[in-house]
Amino acid sequence: MKYLLIVTLLMLTSCATQVGQSKEERKAEIYYQQGTSNLVKRNFTRALKDLLQAAKLNPKDSGIQNNLGMAFYFKKDVSKAKLHIIRSLELDPANTDARSNLASIYMEQGDYQNATLQYSKILKDLTYEKQFKTYYNLGVMALKTRNNKRAVSYFTKSVEENKNYCPSHFQLGMIKYKAGYYKQSLVDFKNATKGICVNNPAPHYYLGLSYMEAGIPSQAREKFEYVIEKHGKSKYGTLSQIKISSLKSQPKNPIMEASRKREFLKRKQLTPNF
Repeated sequence: MKYLLIVTLLMLTSCATQVGQSKEERKAEIYYQQGTSNLVKRNFTRALKDLLQAAKLNPKDSGIQNNLGMAFYFKKDVSKAKLHIIRSLELDPANTDARSNLASIYMEQGDYQNATLQYSKILKDLTYEKQFKTYYNLGVMALKTRNNKRAVSYFTKSVEENKNYCPSHFQLGMIKYKAGYYKQSLVDFKNATKGICVNNPAPHYYLGLSYMEAGIPSQAREKFEYVIEKHGKSKYGTLSQIKISSLKSQPKNPIMEASRKREFLKRKQLTPNF
């Protein structure tokens, strides 16, 4: 789910007009607003120009430095991105959005030690409303270090913070699916097909696989057909076509079906031990 990287990293500091601003600060705010708007619209070159001008007029504003750092990041200058985000935190250590951006960049670079350090500080901010993303990122790092038990704990905390955060539901589904707990993965993948993930083919495809492994071919076929219809040109569209062909070619074997059903019911009763 690589597309989620932008969602994870793009923590922009909102503009806030203050009484008693100087002429330069007012001009800086205009560039700041324009630059932030262009970041959201993914016009990164224009955003960088605007935010550089804002920083020139008001270099000691934490929000400007954070958003400027993100403009550099999306222009693929990660070194300058980190410099400006660190500067943002020097100006305002309570800028948790900036800290989340810094932690996410560390995580992307594979520097899990520094990423974890920053995320641990974020968790101490009890007023921060995006902790579900903090837990998600900690879960991703736990997966990369092959600590599934810790990953499940973090993703579970993420959906407890925000029950609609579909990326965490997807990761929980993947862990359970790979462990063979298809009944449990069905629930997670269903939740993962909602919200910001509704147009992502992966959760729909894996929901189809879970139905297939759980011995519910009709619903598996329905999901695979949905993926083909909506995302036929993606790799998941191709894989779904292969799975539908597989379902059509499978002869009905009562003995195999009975064995499969017994195994499914057995796993249904088990509690995953990750």
